[in-house]
Amino acid sequence: MATSRLVVVPAVLVDDGTGSTWRLTPHGPSSRDEPLSVGWRLVASNHRELGRGTSGHGVGELLDWLASLQRSCHGFEPVVATRPERPGWAWRAVLDGVLVATSGRTYQRQREAAYSYQQFAVHLPAAVVDDRLLQQVLRGRTRRRASGVR
Repeated sequence: MATSRLVVVPAVLVDDGTGSTWRLTPHGPSSRDEPLSVGWRLVASNHRELGRGTSGHGVGELLDWLASLQRSCHGFEPVVATRPERPGWAWRAVLDGVLVATSGRTYQRQREAAYSYQQFAVHLPAAVVDDRLLQQVLRGRTRRRASGVR
């Protein structure tokens, strides 16, 4: 099995109408005064996203958080369900009652979402951390685009 990557990406706190939540952004905070928080995405060797984190972390604490998730992923409780905000099926991973990961997209069929979670669970323990995007943001090299990526 080829190596999957845990891509570290900048995250910002936004209010989506249901309460404050973390959203991943390729650009980092809009102001240099805002604290930089980071999130993660699990990406397969074919560059397809397998899943993403659901919360932002400080730069220093994220690596410890990821290592903890990799060690405890056998204890995840998968939830495959429809999302009220958009049609389709998605999965969520819950650990000790806390939502820790979710699918990066929705699926037409329940079995596709379940298979997607299985791939996530298989690839997460051996994934290597890739913080190149974060390093670019920290050095100010990432160009800002007119439209962000969710």
